[in-house]
Amino acid sequence: MNFSQAEAYSRLFPALSHVILPKGILDLEKKIPPSDIHLLSPTVNLIARDSLHPAFIYLLLEAAVEIHGTSAGSSGQGSFPAQSPRIFPE
Repeated sequence: MNFSQAEAYSRLFPALSHVILPKGILDLEKKIPPSDIHLLSPTVNLIARDSLHPAFIYLLLEAAVEIHGTSAGSSGQGSFPAQSPRIFPE
C-alpha cells in the first residue's frame, strides 16, 4: 500500500520510518513495481540493561550486523544498525 504521506507520519511518530520501494526493484524487465512505493516501517530497537557487561553488548551488535547488515531492496547498504539513541524507562 502506497502511503502518500509516509514522510509526515515518520516525523510525527518516531517509531516509524519512511521506506521507498524503488520502481523496478522486484523485476527490472517487467518494471515491478511500476513506480516508487512509499511505505511505513516500524523501527526496531536493541535494548540492554545497564548491568549487561559491555563485552556482550559488542558481541550482540556484531551478530546483528552479520545477520541484518546486508543491503535489501528497500534499504540502503549500511542502514542497519543505525545509531539513534533514545531513553527508555526501566
